[in-house]
Amino acid sequence: MINFTTEQLNLIKSISNPRYSSDMLSLSYLIYVQSPNTYDLLKEVFFLPSVRYLKMLTQPIRNGDVRSYLKKRIENLKEMEKYCIIIGDEVATDKNCEYSNGKYHGLTESGTVATSMMVFMVSSVCGKFRDVVSMTPMHKLNANIINSLFQDVYEILSNIGFIVIGVSMDNLAANRRFYEKHLGGGFLHHSIENFNGNGFPLYPLIDFTHILKNIFNCFQRKYEFHCPSFYPGSHSFCAVFAHIHQIFEFERNKNLKIAHKLKEKLFHLSSIERVSVKHALSVFCESTLTALKFYELQKILISVAQSNS
Repeated sequence: MINFTTEQLNLIKSISNPRYSSDMLSLSYLIYVQSPNTYDLLKEVFFLPSVRYLKMLTQPIRNGDVRSYLKKRIENLKEMEKYCIIIGDEVATDKNCEYSNGKYHGLTESGTVATSMMVFMVSSVCGKFRDVVSMTPMHKLNANIINSLFQDVYEILSNIGFIVIGVSMDNLAANRRFYEKHLGGGFLHHSIENFNGNGFPLYPLIDFTHILKNIFNCFQRKYEFHCPSFYPGSHSFCAVFAHIHQIFEFERNKNLKIAHKLKEKLFHLSSIERVSVKHALSVFCESTLTALKFYELQKILISVAQSNS
């Protein structure tokens, strides 16, 4: 809500040439496909992208308007900012279809009801530039569809002048198959030869945000995290989630806290709240690590067996 309000205030200052964030575009399209009439009403109150622009984003990437738009954006970029990665993510939507103004909304190109959107973005690795390239309604996503959409995105970015050196997706099974089958030729590689021969390898990346959330969710559910020794001479260790809770309770009523990012909500998360990365960051941060080390030396932390007895 704070991000939405902040962006609305910024849009007031640049109403003649608005720049919408990827989050705003995704939210706008989700509302639009659910109810175009509702979107029209909201557009009278808030600064939202035009319906024409949303439709442009959801059309095939070969659409000339998208190419023209990105060509104008790249003109203002420095040479180093043209080095980029392609970010792909599937965004879930409600399974719903609405008939309005003689058209059906919420359908895929094949005519089935969309249950998600496949969103592709371009992000500079040497700058702050980031923009949405395409948003495609999906019903069933698989590696072949991802590859087809990726190739279209890669082609247009390369032709415009971007230098694509990586692709980043989450650990979804379809994404892993896309990496293995279509990019790796049957294997998972840390890098492959770039398609356009620009002299740079193409790095298939697993989005670190999703990896961090998965580690946190497993840590919270299993209560223990066993880390093996990866190098000769290193030692394995076991992290205990109960120690995080003990630190929070010990500092609950203190004015000065070491683990100041730990909140009560962290220990009572719903399934939807587990998706937010901010809870994982509150555990895997420097302040929490410092608190663990400090209270261990002070003999404040007790074992799980002692706490249960």
